[in-house]
Amino acid sequence: MMPGGQLKTDHRIVSLERLRILAFIVGLAVTYFFVARLGLQLATINNSASPVWPATGLAIAAVFLFGRKSLAGIFFGAFAANLLVGGPVASALLISIGNTAEATIGATILRKLFSHRKRFGSSTEPLAFICASIFGSLLSATFGVTALITWKELPFEEISSVWVTWVMGDALGGLVFAPLLIHIGKTRFVRDMAWPLALNGLMLILLLSVVFFYVPGGSFLFLVFPPLLFAALYLGRSFVLICSSIVCAVSVFATISGEGPFALGSLNERLLHLQLFLAGYAVTSLMLASVSRPHLSKPVAGVLLGCWLLTGIVFHSFDTGEKRAAE
Repeated sequence: MMPGGQLKTDHRIVSLERLRILAFIVGLAVTYFFVARLGLQLATINNSASPVWPATGLAIAAVFLFGRKSLAGIFFGAFAANLLVGGPVASALLISIGNTAEATIGATILRKLFSHRKRFGSSTEPLAFICASIFGSLLSATFGVTALITWKELPFEEISSVWVTWVMGDALGGLVFAPLLIHIGKTRFVRDMAWPLALNGLMLILLLSVVFFYVPGGSFLFLVFPPLLFAALYLGRSFVLICSSIVCAVSVFATISGEGPFALGSLNERLLHLQLFLAGYAVTSLMLASVSRPHLSKPVAGVLLGCWLLTGIVFHSFDTGEKRAAE
């Protein structure tokens, strides 16, 4: 009796595990689909190329955290999202393969570089996320543009602009959201963090409002950097990354609405200019997040603040000079 009973128990365990994997794949596919559709709402120069693509960060983080079972969810979610764009099925298929390959190479680079922490020290994570985001986005953009060219969805003269838009959108999505999703589960909150967290949140809201909604021009753009430093000093890694993602989301919303320092030009041009700034902001957040609080001393923080202040003064001087010249 025992072998038969044991066999039934094993079969049930295997069945439950398969159901869990299936549920995970479906959940990831649905999540990826909605995140991808959100990004595609901002595609203007081509229906398949968006300058804002957080799905890259979701995909890289999923494969890194959960392994190969994530690939099916990413592929089906990407295929459904790309199919609704309206192009040929074969084109959507090839683009989806590129999205899946992007996540695979991104997660592989992360694992490879994370295994060499002794060699790269505190620079390991920034280097890993930068390389994963860049190389993954290059692969995805190449797959995507190839698909659009093959099925005659992209005029020859637009190839370079679409490819650059694709790379920049994917790369920033990886830089901002992959580290956030990988580390968010490690967030620890203690009572002593309540006041610093409230103060940092208030400072972030105030500075974002000033920079992106109330003050025209880019004179005060560097005011959004000090909250990163405050979070690194008093809150820890996860909160630095959360701060970066909030700045990214608010600045994209402001730019879409025609507000803030990136309000000139077409929507695609505005978002690409914003992405260049956010790339620098994301790399700064990765660097600060990778430095443990004992190593980030107050004198070093003071030097950083001084440099940002000096940069802001220079930007303000240039901005004021340009306005006077225009008058």
